[in-house]
Amino acid sequence: MIKLLKFDSSWIVSEIQELDAELGDPDCMLKYPYEIVNGELQTFPKFTDDREFMVRSLDIKLIAEPDIDTITLYYELKKQEKDTKQETS
Repeated sequence: MIKLLKFDSSWIVSEIQELDAELGDPDCMLKYPYEIVNGELQTFPKFTDDREFMVRSLDIKLIAEPDIDTITLYYELKKQEKDTKQETS
């Protein structure tokens, strides 16, 4: 499921999967996260090719449903990323 997530100073759009974990351990997996910067989606985080990340749900300040335009753009960017990765493989 795709969600809009607020961390300390970042808004992230990502697929999110809740996982079982010990209290305090990372318990959410973000897949293909994008940060909202100046109204545009940018690959998050910078400086890595990894596209899946573990985070603690305690670090998420807000979880909401993104609007339809954001979801559409998310899927377009994710598809472009996957297509580019296949071409380089």
